[in-house]
Amino acid sequence: MISKDFIIDISTLQITHNPHGTKKAYPVREFYLFLQDLFDEPEYMQLEIPIIAQANGIYALIHGWTIDKAGLRHLTGGILKQEVSFTV
Repeated sequence: MISKDFIIDISTLQITHNPHGTKKAYPVREFYLFLQDLFDEPEYMQLEIPIIAQANGIYALIHGWTIDKAGLRHLTGGILKQEVSFTV
């Protein structure tokens, strides 16, 4: 389950891979949908969504969010960019 494999730290805007999780790799699109769903929950709604879809298979972390290298190693089948400037 993807929610067991990634740790979302809203105080540091950091996403890290949970070494005690399933060790499964996920498609980047599934990771994107996971974050979209998570940030629709009441406890996260006051925060800005940390990810956007830029094109087919290309996603970007925004609003200062980052992911660790272990987390990136557990994402497949797409591109996840970091440190992208985004304005609404």
